[in-house]
Amino acid sequence: MDRHRSPWARTPWLATLALAGACASAPTPVPPVTPEPTAIHHTGKFVWYDLLAHDVEGAKRFYGELFGWTFDVDP
Repeated sequence: MDRHRSPWARTPWLATLALAGACASAPTPVPPVTPEPTAIHHTGKFVWYDLLAHDVEGAKRFYGELFGWTFDVDP
């Protein structure tokens, strides 16, 4: 070990590795997209679960025109 280097120099790397390991082992619970699971996979299909917006009508217009999306608004 380089005696001019502080023993604390490795601490950020160890903390980063510990955090990455903790994040990788704790999956985020996500509700199912369909009521019953299917074996159908749509490679590259994008599903947006939630969109928070102050201007709901503006967001619906924007994304509807841009991507052709349809919306279910939760009160």
